[in-house]
Amino acid sequence: IAPVSAGAWGTIERTVGVTETNLGGATEGFSGWGANSGTTIGNITFLDSPSTTSEVTYKFQCRSNSGGTIEIPHTSTGQQSIIVMEVEG
Repeated sequence: IAPVSAGAWGTIERTVGVTETNLGGATEGFSGWGANSGTTIGNITFLDSPSTTSEVTYKFQCRSNSGGTIEIPHTSTGQQSIIVMEVEG
C-alpha cells in the first residue's frame, strides 16, 4: 500500500448471505498509513468468529483521506499478498 498524496485507511468487510459487516469500524478501519510514506507494509491480523455454516466472503477495502491516490500494489514492488486461514474448532 502506498498512499501518494493523502493518508489511507484499510479495513476488511465480511459478507454472509446479503449481510455486510465492516469488521474494522466505519471510520478508521484496522490500519492507517501516512501520506507520501513510500512503500508501506500493511499488516492486519484479525480472528473472526461468524458462527455460521453459510458461505462467508471477505473483502479488503482501502480509502484515501481527502481523495488522494493509493497504489495497491505499490509500483516499485509489484506484489501484494493476503493470507487467510480457516481455524476449525
